[in-house]
Amino acid sequence: MRSPRTDALFEPVRRVVALPQRLNARLVLALATVVGVALLVSGIALAQILPGYFVDQAERRAETAARATSLLVRTNADFLRQQRPAWLLTPELRNTRLLRPVAENAATELAQGTVVITYGDGTIGALAEPDPAADAALREQGLLPDPEVAPQSYPDVLRVSAGSSVQLIYTSRTV
Repeated sequence: MRSPRTDALFEPVRRVVALPQRLNARLVLALATVVGVALLVSGIALAQILPGYFVDQAERRAETAARATSLLVRTNADFLRQQRPAWLLTPELRNTRLLRPVAENAATELAQGTVVITYGDGTIGALAEPDPAADAALREQGLLPDPEVAPQSYPDVLRVSAGSSVQLIYTSRTV
């Protein structure tokens, strides 16, 4: 025989048991399951894709910095060819008056890392690193060099006079 007192004790249990049988409850559970699976799959996919993406972006940025350094050298060489042609013809003057200032500017502003300009035979024309204040500011923001990013080089020919030119290799690293 049923009594109102025993029925009152089992009422919360009956409600919980009857909950999945209601249509709206089943729809909410199905939707929550689909959302949970989608979040899990997208989280795993992003964990696999993003590290390679960031390395690729850093390598492209380093290559762009090397190409931009080449353009700066070319632009400054065009100016020097008209104003002071002897500076371009003499390797020591070319290194100190043209390549070093451009490398220092590129290291701080463009690459935000080490810039090396070498001749075709491997001789270093200029080597520059970002100034310590800029480097410290970047590191303070948590921006550190990525060891997985390889140095990026860009070879180019610099015309020093009407009949002569030198090959330069612009390398940007530790971006």
